Amino acid sequence: MTEHEIKEIIDKYLQGKTTAQEEQLLEDFLDSYQPGNKDWNKELLGERSEKATQLFAKVQQQISPQPKRTYRIMAYWKVAAAVIFLVAISWAIRYWPQDPVTGPLLTKATGLGQKSTLVLSDGTQVRLNSGSEITYPQRFSQQNREVILEGEAFFDVKNDPGRPFIIHSTVLKTTVLGTSFNISAFPGQDQHVTVATGRVKVEAPGEVSRQEVILSPAEQAYFNRAKGNLGTKKIDLVTVLAWKEGVLQFDKVTLEQAVKVLERWYNVRITLANEALKHCVIRGKYKDENLRNVLESLKFVNEIDYQWDSTGHVTITGKGCPTQKTTPME
Repeated sequence: MTEHEIKEIIDKYLQGKTTAQEEQLLEDFLDSYQPGNKDWNKELLGERSEKATQLFAKVQQQISPQPKRTYRIMAYWKVAAAVIFLVAISWAIRYWPQDPVTGPLLTKATGLGQKSTLVLSDGTQVRLNSGSEITYPQRFSQQNREVILEGEAFFDVKNDPGRPFIIHSTVLKTTVLGTSFNISAFPGQDQHVTVATGRVKVEAPGEVSRQEVILSPAEQAYFNRAKGNLGTKKIDLVTVLAWKEGVLQFDKVTLEQAVKVLERWYNVRITLANEALKHCVIRGKYKDENLRNVLESLKFVNEIDYQWDSTGHVTITGKGCPTQKTTPME
């Protein structure tokens, strides 16, 4: 298989749209790709094969054997290897030629409950939200500026018409020249790209060909993982970008969605006691509040309760939120 064919199949697999034949091809590919197979590497990657070998060997060292547990056809570690191969080799090698002037690839990560700001070699500023990670070259080459994001970040991109700035976030590819925008791409969740200033192009894999949208300020592209659809909508920038100012804001989101944010924000594990609680719709805004105060607020207006055990684990209880009341906004 060619590099393009591999990427297409992996894109389809991540959306759950592969046929049994395509899954078998991907499984055979992963079985056959070995660091020592130099002829195979050169056939696929040409002069980049040596670097690919090093990267894939590193991947194999980091993926420990998993229990015999099948997700559709491939074992978990093979899915992980496929995703990492797509990111680490297809993106890193293809878009970052091994030019000595670019230096090594660097990774900046924020733990749960943390946020950080970094400035890339071109002057672009990146604000990372909790539980997020960005991979980037020490110095951008003269041909391109490309990074890989997992999680959420706000980008204020330095204008450079000759070198588009591209962010790869799982299945989405976001391209800009000089603008500011927010990307939310946490594992297992729908992805969003929201533009604050300028114009942004967002691409995603499609059933037949790649989907593409152009965004203007206060517009958001959203990728539905279950349906594989890329759409757009108008958005309230203040709500989307509130996290940058240390403000925790929920605008008519489900309690299930809010819990995921709270876990990242406060580095805590939260469990919902029953399915009905997942669908409670909440609204609230909290500035520099501790978790207990946030939970007390949710308890007061949503007819729910919570328990906090000695290990720091929080369990939210209740029968649901039949009245669907909302908290007053500041």
